[in-house]
Amino acid sequence: MYTVVEGSCTRDFATFIVCCPLCQSSHQQQQDKTSLITDKREEEYTRERERRGGHEREREEEYTREREKRSTREREKRRTRERRDHY
Repeated sequence: MYTVVEGSCTRDFATFIVCCPLCQSSHQQQQDKTSLITDKREEEYTRERERRGGHEREREEEYTREREKRSTREREKRRTRERRDHY
């Protein structure tokens, strides 16, 4: 039932090998550390994505403002042209 190599359990978590009771707690502690590191990385990634998302939102709002300014200028030019053509 246990996979023992030269007196110690194999530490291959990817294949879920059942280890002897003496090493099982050691493996569990290692898995807990790995999980904690993974959780921290996910939190950092989430914070970074949210921060970047804020910048993207700001850029999108700025683009919208610029587009509105351009359309307003174009509308004014069109009105000026129409008035000139009318007279």
